[in-house]
Parts: sequence; structure tokens; C-alpha cells
Amino acid sequence: EDEAPASLLPPGFLSPRIRPLSPKALEAETNAIASSLYHSLHPSGKPPLLHIPLSTPSTSHRAEGIQTREALAKSETYCRALEARVAVLETHVRRLEWQCEAADDFAVQHIMRTQALEAGARDDTLE
Repeated sequence: EDEAPASLLPPGFLSPRIRPLSPKALEAETNAIASSLYHSLHPSGKPPLLHIPLSTPSTSHRAEGIQTREALAKSETYCRALEARVAVLETHVRRLEWQCEAADDFAVQHIMRTQALEAGARDDTLE
């Protein structure tokens, strides 16, 4: 568990002074550096107080909420209009598909009549 991670570097690549640390040694060194840095930056040992800007009073939140609800209402209305349009288009597509099938049926009937007439004409000429 305390063994150094296997290096991808060839043996002897790192000098004896630069060797991968074990996970525990690495954690201890990181903590020591962080602690030293913290105390050198903040000698009092207290963290600095940062100014965090706050939004204006709750009226801004109310206004934002109202704007959000209005945008949502517009979006829902738009979605309903789109759904209605999609329904109309789907109906139109079904009608066009039906018309296409009817045209195909008519073409097949026409071809069959033509073939029957041609066959009848051949029979008449052969007699």
C-alpha cells in the first residue's frame, strides 16, 4: 500500500534525488506545503474576509421569478401552437400518402387494361 507507483520512465531515468513518492508520503508533503503557504500568506492564522456582493433586495428575485414565469408561459403557448401545426401537417401527410396510393392503384389498373386491350388486339389480328 505504501509502495511507490510504477513509473512509466525507464529505470535510472530519474536521479536518486527525484523518485516518485508513496501515496502517504505525497499526501504528507502536499499538506506540509499547503500549511506553510497558508501561514506565510495569513500570519494571523485567520482566513481573509472576502467581499461577496449580494443581489439587491428580494424584489429582484421576485422580478426574476415573474420574468421566468412569463417566459415559461410564452414557451408553453409556442409549444401548443407547434403541436397544433404538427397535427395539421401529419393529417396533410396522411392525405398525400392516400392520394399517392390511389394514383399507384389507378396506374396499375391502367396498365392492366392496356395489356388486356393489347392481348385482345393480338388475338383479333391472329384470327
